[in-house]
Amino acid sequence: MAIGTYAQLKTAITDWTHRANLTSYLGDFVTLAESRIFSELKVVEMEARTSYTPTSRYLATPTRMTSIRRVIAQTTPPQEVISTSPDGIHANYSTSSGTPSYYAVLGSEIEFNKIPNINIEILYYAAPAALSEQHNKFNPDRIP
Repeated sequence: MAIGTYAQLKTAITDWTHRANLTSYLGDFVTLAESRIFSELKVVEMEARTSYTPTSRYLATPTRMTSIRRVIAQTTPPQEVISTSPDGIHANYSTSSGTPSYYAVLGSEIEFNKIPNINIEILYYAAPAALSEQHNKFNPDRIP
């Protein structure tokens, strides 16, 4: 069977599992599979970048971000901000503003060891848009 639409994907799952009684869970299966795949998959098509002009020591993580590749302070020359743990942030905490040396991801926020007074560029991996009934598009030959 060729899989070309979201509906055909759900039919293929039903056929493969030989379980017609799981129909109401098929959307959940696809969502769980996407979540697992995109948390581990790192391909060039998922690379993204965004720039911020921070106003505090915290930034919201970019939409659909799965992991960060690099954080760069836009100084001259650009300076990489080093990833650390939340404990590492607090060990290097500063009440001043300036070019941060460290960052940590805390849930859906990125925390810096000091308040950035310059632009910050984030290079990261972003999960592709989720498959859904609305998009009704699925192409198994396409790398996300």
